[in-house]
Amino acid sequence: MRKKILRLLEKGKELHGELISNYNNSLPANIIEDGNSIVYNELPAKINAILVILNADAKEIKYKPVSNLQQAIELFKDIELQNALDKATANKGLVGLSIYEDCLVTVQELLDTTKFEIESLIDLLYTHSGKSKTLQL
Repeated sequence: MRKKILRLLEKGKELHGELISNYNNSLPANIIEDGNSIVYNELPAKINAILVILNADAKEIKYKPVSNLQQAIELFKDIELQNALDKATANKGLVGLSIYEDCLVTVQELLDTTKFEIESLIDLLYTHSGKSKTLQL
């Protein structure tokens, strides 16, 4: 999962760079603002949601929140992060509460959902940067 999320984050950085350098003066301001919001707010928030899970599993603040996309990329380059993800996933005592149903969800389900949300944000950047097909990683 670490490698997949890392590739998504790196792709998001690349697409945002294309959006700003190639279309900043030609696209409506709201599209540029959406792209900036994804990179500066939404992607770091998704990564921080993962870090909350890892810190809960470690029972300490092992991972400090990221404040930007580059920090998230650097964090996900660390191979040890995969060990933390695997350990948290294996922890059957660590669960979350579904906001859609009155039931508990596993760490794996929480991580999969967060990864899907990251993919969706990158797909949106992909669309905003003038690409016409769905992002395939």
